[in-house]
Amino acid sequence: SQINDDIQREVALYTIALNNTKKGIELLEQEKIKIDRPNDFLAEMYKPDKIMQKIKNRLVKQQVKKKKPKKKSVKKKNSSTTAAATEIAPTYNEF
Repeated sequence: SQINDDIQREVALYTIALNNTKKGIELLEQEKIKIDRPNDFLAEMYKPDKIMQKIKNRLVKQQVKKKKPKKKSVKKKNSSTTAAATEIAPTYNEF
């Protein structure tokens, strides 16, 4: 019952937030207040460009790695082990 209550609570909070956001946008539009960013808007970054470039490079490497087909490892049979096993185990023809 607790799980269902949590889900219902989350849905109710989401619905309230969504409706209030829509209402807020309508009120801003009525007052002719722009809510979109200008095309030339540049946000200040928290991390320097050097660090962001390292992160980008790592993400690109991960994507390339995922796209490469995985090589299947082929297990080589040890010929001495298989030969010994066939000598010990009788074949069906011997019965």
